[in-house]
Amino acid sequence: MTKARWELKQADEQGVQALLSAGVHPLVARLLANRGVRNKREAEKFFSPSLEQLASSKGLADIEEATEVAVRAIRDKKRIWIYGDYDADGITATALAIEFLRSLGADCQYYIPDRQGEGYGLSSVGIKKISDKGGNLIVTADCGTTDAEEVDYARSLGIDVIVTDHHRTLGKLPDCPVVNPQRSDSKYPFKELAGVGVMLYLLGAVRKRLISERISGDSEPIDFRSSLDLVALGTVADVVPLINENRILVSCGLELLTNSTRPGIVALKDVSEINNKKITTYRVAFLLAPRINAAGRLDSARLAVELLLTQSPSEAIKLARHLNSLNSQRQTIESEILEEAKNIILEDPDWESKNTIVVGRDGWHQGVIGIVASKLSQEFYKPVLLVALDGDSGRGSGRCISEVDLACSLQDCSDLLDSFGGHAQAAGFSIKRDNLFDLTQAFEQAVKKQVGEQLLSPALWIDAYPEPDHLTISFTKELELFEPTGFGNPEPTLAVKECKIESKELRSEKHLKLVVNFGGFRFEAMLWNQGYLINRLGSYADIAFVPEIDKFWGEELVRWKVRAIRSTAEK
Repeated sequence: MTKARWELKQADEQGVQALLSAGVHPLVARLLANRGVRNKREAEKFFSPSLEQLASSKGLADIEEATEVAVRAIRDKKRIWIYGDYDADGITATALAIEFLRSLGADCQYYIPDRQGEGYGLSSVGIKKISDKGGNLIVTADCGTTDAEEVDYARSLGIDVIVTDHHRTLGKLPDCPVVNPQRSDSKYPFKELAGVGVMLYLLGAVRKRLISERISGDSEPIDFRSSLDLVALGTVADVVPLINENRILVSCGLELLTNSTRPGIVALKDVSEINNKKITTYRVAFLLAPRINAAGRLDSARLAVELLLTQSPSEAIKLARHLNSLNSQRQTIESEILEEAKNIILEDPDWESKNTIVVGRDGWHQGVIGIVASKLSQEFYKPVLLVALDGDSGRGSGRCISEVDLACSLQDCSDLLDSFGGHAQAAGFSIKRDNLFDLTQAFEQAVKKQVGEQLLSPALWIDAYPEPDHLTISFTKELELFEPTGFGNPEPTLAVKECKIESKELRSEKHLKLVVNFGGFRFEAMLWNQGYLINRLGSYADIAFVPEIDKFWGEELVRWKVRAIRSTAEK
């Protein structure tokens, strides 16, 4: 609904000059400086991410206490339960922990709450079930930071608890070891790990301790290098910034995903029709992760955990096909809710003058409203809260824009909520039906407290305006080193002004291929799913694009993947 304004990133010129002095390509130097890279040493680390660059886990608050509790439970053969979340981050963190513990011969099981019946985080229902089955230790995966009362309940039943999480700390921490980089007293240098990344750090510390004390006997515990496929999957799916530690973990994990022999990953790629293709962050985010998430949204997240853990190819393909079917159902439900929500929004004559959108409706599926909220937030460029109402209460999901911290905004509305938790960009909550109208008003004021009265509009950030001779094959290949790209490390986006369009051609009735002349150099420019623009574009246009290599009949050419285009006056 809102057109993005084009903004040029302002690079640190001192960093640009330092990189130029080191012999870095002028345009690459500016792209690196835009990402906080300031010298040759940092550039080498950026272009060659390795596990050796990861920060030590010692800075994580409570990591030593958590390690001690976990090692003692393994040594004393206690019954360990991993209590996970039902999204891809929690699912992969759960699978990672179970795979590690079972390799040790530990007595371990996992529990993931039902999204609609129990909701997010630790619940007394789940804890009681674990207690009834003789659980001695609960290790949370991607949840637990705000569940102080539930942890107290578990401990009253004689169950030890370790929390591993990455959600915002709000109020009192649980009375147990809480491993969470978001803690204010954490000295770990990177706060944006995904839940599966936090679990990896705890298990890594446990593994080191088991080896040093020879608790695992003569057999060394599994090397987590073989489990980074799970870490990459969960990290990309949770849309945490792909910088620093996350970029390292994802970079290593994507290679494993591409060449995976894990039956569940092979089957998942098969149903996603990418079995023989290089796995990129795009393919994880839009093909693999939605199928993992579909389990917890429409059925049981256990299906996805079992898919990732199974060693049986036949069982894997059976589970993957079921998840594929669930994902198709999810898409249908999502489309229906999206259309209904948009109609409700547009019926409000004042929607354009508001900073926020809050919509509740009976009958909406709790497992899907988060995706719909995300799409609405992107389309209308406002923080969005959607609430699935049922009886006297409702479950809500929120998604946000970059200028607003959603968790802080909900904190300001906490007196109207029964519970809430989340990140700066995504959150979940529960609310009484009678409080929904008041939430609409309070949320608007909470967001205005952060951004003021002025309505916000999205920005398309341009890294640089290149010269024609910059766009060579060798330069474009250097851009591949910026992978993995995504939230926090976007694809390098270039732009040109008043570029001549020499021809337009419709491809497959929905894509538009342009041939453009930029300073005497001709390039093919592709606009995917924008064939409708064929009669709207004139002979000249400003074009924002990502250069990429196109291989045609064995010849390599530079092609533009167009991100935005706007017609300019005839010359």
